[in-house]
Amino acid sequence: SRNSGTHAAGVVICSEPVEEYVPIQLTQDNFIQTQYEKDLDEELGLLKMDLLGLRNLTVIHDALEMIKTNRGIALDIEAIPHVDELTCKMLCSGDTVGVFQSESSGFTSLLMQLEPECFEDLIPMVALYRPGPLGSGMAEDFINRKHGKTAVDYPHPSLETILKETYGIILYQEQVMQIASVMGGFSLGQADLLRRAMGHKEPEILQAQRELFVKGAAVQKISEEIANRVFDLMVHFAGYGFNKSHSVCYGWIAWQTAYLKAHYRPEFMAAMMTCYNGDRNKVSRYISDTRRAGVKIAAPDVNRSEAGFSVNGDTILFGLAGVQNVGEGIVNSIIGARKKDGAFKSISDLLERIDSKGLNSRACESLIRCGAMDSFGYNRRQLIEVLPQALNNASVTRSDRESGQLSLFGGEIKAKTIVYPDLPDMSAAEKIDSERKLLGFYVSGHPLDSYKQQMKYCSPIYSLLSDGMKYDGKMVSVGGIITRVKSMTTKKGAPMGYVSLEDYEGAMEAVIFPSVWENSRMMVSEDRAVCVRGRVQANERDVRILAEEIIPLAQFHKVVRPMYKSVHLYIDAAHESDAVSNRLSVILRENHGNVPVFLHLERTHQKITMSREFYLDFSADSEIALKKLLGPQSVVGEVLHKQGN
Repeated sequence: SRNSGTHAAGVVICSEPVEEYVPIQLTQDNFIQTQYEKDLDEELGLLKMDLLGLRNLTVIHDALEMIKTNRGIALDIEAIPHVDELTCKMLCSGDTVGVFQSESSGFTSLLMQLEPECFEDLIPMVALYRPGPLGSGMAEDFINRKHGKTAVDYPHPSLETILKETYGIILYQEQVMQIASVMGGFSLGQADLLRRAMGHKEPEILQAQRELFVKGAAVQKISEEIANRVFDLMVHFAGYGFNKSHSVCYGWIAWQTAYLKAHYRPEFMAAMMTCYNGDRNKVSRYISDTRRAGVKIAAPDVNRSEAGFSVNGDTILFGLAGVQNVGEGIVNSIIGARKKDGAFKSISDLLERIDSKGLNSRACESLIRCGAMDSFGYNRRQLIEVLPQALNNASVTRSDRESGQLSLFGGEIKAKTIVYPDLPDMSAAEKIDSERKLLGFYVSGHPLDSYKQQMKYCSPIYSLLSDGMKYDGKMVSVGGIITRVKSMTTKKGAPMGYVSLEDYEGAMEAVIFPSVWENSRMMVSEDRAVCVRGRVQANERDVRILAEEIIPLAQFHKVVRPMYKSVHLYIDAAHESDAVSNRLSVILRENHGNVPVFLHLERTHQKITMSREFYLDFSADSEIALKKLLGPQSVVGEVLHKQGN
């Protein structure tokens, strides 16, 4: 081996020091690591456990603490009901942002088709949402059987009790073991060996196990033909089979997070933002989702905020620790002084009570500009104007107190009164610009609020980032604010550049090659709202857009739509259902036109040419309807280029 890797969660457990069994080494982070890989460790008889750490457990813990502080409710998360109408209604509507393992568009779509009615309905979802079950049609078959669209049948009457909960489908590994035990007469130990053999597709072992199974079935007076057919089914489904105990645990965490979001949305989303603070795209998405639900998100407040995101009433407050130029010591001093002697009455009161040299002019100005001192009753320009005087007065007051000086009439020396000038407040644009620079996010507003109509025609950045490989090479239109521009030259000396584009829910990079750069250079500058049309380039680490056209977002609705040669609709396994098919046919018929339509079924790699009755008028409205049904990156129009271009 040329180099070594570290298993994400693998821990070797020994009865004696590990170096007495295997050679060890230190990782770059000074963790002790075996020099043997995991399979060899197990062959030597060592116990290897996979101990997973889930951020969502921290989120649940923090949310419960906030609920107790904010509402006075000590919620026992392990005792929440398994049937809850509000939680199921939220899940069925596709409101899954922040719900454990349910955030992807594919999982959300499958969840909406399943229409969960209780916690138990989430258990099979974890097992079904994997490439095998999705690709084989098992997921769709399961949903159709649940809703009575497909009849439920069992390979043999004796298996009904085992397969009833999964509507006759062998979904879990435990079911394979139960069938081997009930029909084949296997002991549970033998059944587990069979499960392993099936999972690893070991032909010789499987053949020997088949013979044992058929003999055991004969004792139950089950024919050889039926026994072989059931065994074949077990082999087929074992490749897709999932550990039910794993599904239950993950499904339970999903239910807990969904319940918290449905009943205590502000606290739950604040906990999510705190836990993922540092992942800009995730936090941006959580902020956007929270606002859409009508929950107010406010700037930091020296009189109400904690270090991280917190909740006050029904409002989520940004944390003081997230303010640029304000260190941890200052944050702790502000919170400590507030808890000790009550709320700060003014900027002077704040500066006099904070015993720390770190609260300098730069830190104070940052707090003012991001809105953390708005509660003092003066606008941000006024506070910045009096800041030098307030800092000077506070310094003198603290110095006199420390030296023990008293006034001639006894008592402490009082600070000079500050007179606030009559100044207009900052503009809304200045405020949100300052908030973004100091907090990393837009709080009191968003520059794209003026372009909501145009943004309907653009693909959300978060969707591209979360499933980029699926949309590699497809044309997209992405709208947003340019937050960074980097210009450079090619090897041949031609100018080109890179821009960072940000929308409500994320940020991504667009590459602008020389031909596009030359035509678009005047539009490419920071804080400009633009639409970038181009192809997605994705790999396992990175997703970006290769720009083919850049349009000012204000003019995007005025741009004449190009002539289209054809429209390609990419249908993934999660959308391959009767409900989607029926809705798709309605959209195509309602928007009948002259553009040919091609369906691409990703599960079977089929390309279907639609008949002329389903040709499309590919207008802006029909594009929006199709993207809403199938996903923003599943609808691709092939432009008809004029001859000579």
